[in-house]
Amino acid sequence: MALADARAELSKIVTLAEHTGRITAITRYGKPVAAVVPAALLHLLAGAHIGPRPIEASEMDRLAARARAAVQRPSSDDITDAVDEVRAEGAEGVDVATEYSRVSKKIAAQLTAHQLYLQTHG
Repeated sequence: MALADARAELSKIVTLAEHTGRITAITRYGKPVAAVVPAALLHLLAGAHIGPRPIEASEMDRLAARARAAVQRPSSDDITDAVDEVRAEGAEGVDVATEYSRVSKKIAAQLTAHQLYLQTHG
């Protein structure tokens, strides 16, 4: 329910929460920002954090550094080293399924770091 509508109908919303257990989400510009809940549910919400949790400055710095590292372009030396590493592993008879799994996990981690970067630098 839009904040302006909730403001006009607050008494009704509170009565519905109290007597029927109805939970009413309050929105601002179409995004949920608050809720009116029955008092009987407060013990369930105590200490709970709903939505994105706040990020401390030290954690933000760590995430930003990780994201920057994930989006940096590799140098030609990095590429050469990676090719040499793959060739050496191929000569040793690396299991293809294991290697595929390892590379997939590495790509997933890089994508996650990139998504974190985009979230923090919008």
